[in-house]
Amino acid sequence: PTPEGLRLAIGVGFIGAYTTFSTLEYETHALLETGEFTAALANVLGSVVAGMLAVRGGVLLARQWIV
Repeated sequence: PTPEGLRLAIGVGFIGAYTTFSTLEYETHALLETGEFTAALANVLGSVVAGMLAVRGGVLLARQWIV
C-alpha cells in the first residue's frame, strides 16, 4: 500500500482493534472488581460469540458476492 494507505491501515485497523479489545478487558475487569462474576463471564462469552458470528456471516456474504 501507499504510505497514506499504510498509515490509514495501521491507524484504523490495528489501533481500532486494540482499543476495542482493551475496552472489553477493562469492562470485564470492572465487573469482576464489583463481584459481578456472572456478568463478567457473559460479557466475555457474548463478545466472543457475537464476534465469531459476525466473522462467519461476513465470510459467507463475501463468498456469495466474490465467487
